[in-house]
Amino acid sequence: GKTVATTGGVGLAVAFLATLSAAGGWIGIFLLTRYASVASLFAAVALPLFALLFGASIPVLAFTVAGAAAVIVLHRANIRRLRAGTENRFKLRKRAVARA
Repeated sequence: GKTVATTGGVGLAVAFLATLSAAGGWIGIFLLTRYASVASLFAAVALPLFALLFGASIPVLAFTVAGAAAVIVLHRANIRRLRAGTENRFKLRKRAVARA
């Protein structure tokens, strides 16, 4: 989570449209799969592609690739759980009603 947030925050400063596009992808993938890890991996891979599409400079492209690599490396355990079918999906829980 922290690496995704840091990459996203810095990305907004250096590649606004690319990061906004990747964030939109994160939302779409999360809504489809209910896996934050899948959405984060998608956004990490999409960010350098969007940066390239929007004409980012070489240093910005290098940052987005490094950020994507860090996210992927740090999500290894999530990838293993996804493959094993044990990764947790996001669920909405009903709040317990307090009884008086």
